[in-house]
Amino acid sequence: MRPTSLKQVFDHSYFRVMREERDDIEFFPAFYNHLATKSARIEEKFAGINMAQLARTQRPGIYHLLTYFDTDEPTEYLRHLAALHGPKYLDIAPELLDLWLEAILETVRDYDPDFDSEVEAAWRAVLQKGIGFLKDAYAAQAAETKI
Repeated sequence: MRPTSLKQVFDHSYFRVMREERDDIEFFPAFYNHLATKSARIEEKFAGINMAQLARTQRPGIYHLLTYFDTDEPTEYLRHLAALHGPKYLDIAPELLDLWLEAILETVRDYDPDFDSEVEAAWRAVLQKGIGFLKDAYAAQAAETKI
């Protein structure tokens, strides 16, 4: 049965990429390899970071982005991510989140054997909504620090 909604297309693709390996590399470590090549600023952010541990944190992050897509309500975890990635802490600027999205889409393209424009649109829609929340939170935090 072919998935009919963006969420179903995303879910099916997500399950496919989670069980795929390329050259013995799982999805999230491969994603970080893509991401690190996007910008010197990103590479600097990852200096000294345990990448294997960081890769493990992505699964719940993706889940909470999907929950936000479904409910329009940020979970406490998503609010925590927004605060953590804001200018007061990790300072992950909004343009870096755009690069994050492009890196994850590249990795999905590599790992999903059924990747097509519909799969890309589903991932983009699901993640973009949550990225918008993170960007808005960053802007609010930046404005708050200037007061």
